[in-house]
Amino acid sequence: MNTGTKWIWNNANNLKDEYVEFYDKFHVYNAKKIIMRLSCDGIYAAYVDGHLVAFSQCADFPEYKFYDEIDITRYCQEENEVKIIVWHLGEDSQTYINDKAGVIFEISADDKIIAYSNENTYSRIMNEYKNGYCKTITRQLGFSFLYDNTVIKGNYSRSIETAKSCNLYKRPIKGLIIKERTPIKMTKTNNSAIIDMGKETAGFLDLSINSFTEQKILFTYGERLENGHVLRKIDARDFSVEFIAKRG
Repeated sequence: MNTGTKWIWNNANNLKDEYVEFYDKFHVYNAKKIIMRLSCDGIYAAYVDGHLVAFSQCADFPEYKFYDEIDITRYCQEENEVKIIVWHLGEDSQTYINDKAGVIFEISADDKIIAYSNENTYSRIMNEYKNGYCKTITRQLGFSFLYDNTVIKGNYSRSIETAKSCNLYKRPIKGLIIKERTPIKMTKTNNSAIIDMGKETAGFLDLSINSFTEQKILFTYGERLENGHVLRKIDARDFSVEFIAKRG
């Protein structure tokens, strides 16, 4: 990373289960190759001009962090916007070791740095998520989430440089990619629907919904049905996510 590229966050509170969005602009002219390098403490999703270009931080250690190297050439024009959503979990699980919240990124055009994270990068707490909710799926998997698509999004402010210090190494395995949606079979009832994927599968939840009214939708997932429904709660475990949909 460039010496001016810094680990940053929106605040110094280092809270559990917090979502922050980072925003920057960059310009390129006749560049043959444009590369984004990115690492975070937690999980990220990176967008260039509204296109999802990469997601999911590779599991690592606080003192031994991996960064992704992403070719974003095909997404770029002369003037571009980049948004990076980072979820800081803030609590140990079997897929994450807690450390200080932060993100670090830089963008280069033909090996020349044209944008990088520092205290001038804009960021905002994502009030669309219920920050600090800490709704546990399991001790192994960590937290679930509640996303509210009806709220007015908060304003951006300047980021702060964090005291995070670690060695950075290029991700040793390929990043995740988006493929076609898994075919499903859906059975509707009065107030719910059973969605059957036909096999055991794993991945990220990808939603495309048309809602005729503002409403809260609860998504419960599992490997079997009990009394015609997916079993949501087993002891202290809660296999669900929550989504508040606006009309449309």
